[in-house]
Amino acid sequence: MATAGAEPRPSARGRLPRTLRLRLTLVTAGVLALALTAGAVLLVQLLQQGRIQALDDAATARVTTVADLVTTDRLPDALGVAQPGEVVQLLAVDGRVVASSSNASLTLPVVSGEVLADLVARAGKVAPAGDPVLATAPSAYAGQARMAALLVAAPGDVAAEDVLVVAALPLGDVTATVRALGLSLAAAVPLLVLGLGALVWLVLGRTLRPVEELRVAADAVVAAGGPGSLPVPPSGELAALATTLNQMLDRLDDAVASERAAADTARAAAARQRSFVADAAHELRSPLASLGTALDVATAHPDAYPRDELVADLSADVARMQTLVEDLLLLARLGTRPLAREELDLAEVAARAAGPASAASGDTIIAVAGHGTATGDAGATERILRNLVENAVRHARAEIAVGVSPGRWSSTTTAPASPRPSASGCSSGSCGSTRPASATAAGRGSGLLSPGSWRASRAATSPWRSRRRAVCGPCCGFRPDAGGYQEPSATSRRCTPGQGSVRSRECVSTSKRSPS
Repeated sequence: MATAGAEPRPSARGRLPRTLRLRLTLVTAGVLALALTAGAVLLVQLLQQGRIQALDDAATARVTTVADLVTTDRLPDALGVAQPGEVVQLLAVDGRVVASSSNASLTLPVVSGEVLADLVARAGKVAPAGDPVLATAPSAYAGQARMAALLVAAPGDVAAEDVLVVAALPLGDVTATVRALGLSLAAAVPLLVLGLGALVWLVLGRTLRPVEELRVAADAVVAAGGPGSLPVPPSGELAALATTLNQMLDRLDDAVASERAAADTARAAAARQRSFVADAAHELRSPLASLGTALDVATAHPDAYPRDELVADLSADVARMQTLVEDLLLLARLGTRPLAREELDLAEVAARAAGPASAASGDTIIAVAGHGTATGDAGATERILRNLVENAVRHARAEIAVGVSPGRWSSTTTAPASPRPSASGCSSGSCGSTRPASATAAGRGSGLLSPGSWRASRAATSPWRSRRRAVCGPCCGFRPDAGGYQEPSATSRRCTPGQGSVRSRECVSTSKRSPS
């Protein structure tokens, strides 16, 4: 029973060679060993049978010749032989030697009595056909021999009915040749197996080298953890496999890139949503606070707050809230469907946008001059221009001049000197200050539909057909045909302060039409 601390014994599967190259080499070497061994055995058998067949043919020819001499009563004193170690005798049935070749004795039969009896019995059965019988038996002169025997009628001077002609050829040379061949093959087959196994090992290594390169490249791609590709062999099945794997890697890279892009888009959308909620809360807080204050004063001092004044104040705040709600609806519509594209007269759009601001500005004069065109959504463009003009009204003392020309929109306001705005100030839609300061000074900011919110909402929608390269001064510029907004940069400031308290701010844009 195994103890708890004893290591598990490796299974038979675990002890097998693990590499494909080694497995194929061992299998091939085993098959070659079996084939070569079978071939060697077959070769030895064929050689042995061939040599024995040659001895049989020689012995058969010899006994047939001697039988003809006996039958024709031309038997010589010494029987002739041709093969080395060949012995020919004419034996009586009782074992006496009637005639013999010169290399044998007349007193010593070439076969023993038992073998002679067997040969006589077998020869007697085939005597009518006249065919000799063949046998392998010990010879009295050369050990194991191949023998042919033929039973014929005895000559007249022999006191016997039949005699047996026996020709014996020694098997020593055949045995020695077969043994030598067997020993040679026994030594050659293992060497051939080893040599062919080594050759197979080298060939498999060369054949599997592209597979190893693919594995190394795959490990490198895994280690890098990013896009990558596998080397493609010139041709063959591995080339098709590498191409398929590269296509799979490309699709995986595309899927990963799509997931990352979707994650980035989701994070950006979440950030825009948080910013939008913050903007909405900020913009709605001022009119709600004003409404609450007016209602509290009217409740506490009903006689001190005439009804007409209360209605006027509440109506103004309600109108501001209605404008904010409309901006909310427009911003929600920007990300869900494409905006309308139409040719806009910027002078007309600027005049419509400046009308409400001029009516509410009191003594501030808003003048629109020049003409120019652009392609975009009329409602969204007018709403943004109105918010920007209303924002400029809060900083102007007496006059706001809005100039429109092809490729240029400019405004000049009489306002006290103010520090150069930061990028964040422009992004929020207020010039010369940040949003909180602007909201405090005027009761509200530049509205939810500012150039920054327009640009964020149009991140995935491009209703404009033109591209613009803008050079802006320290105030934000609005370009409806280039996305609606351009932040100022250190290398693109072209604002020149005017005399006294007059500040001139303009955004210059160069139009470059894109092919439709």
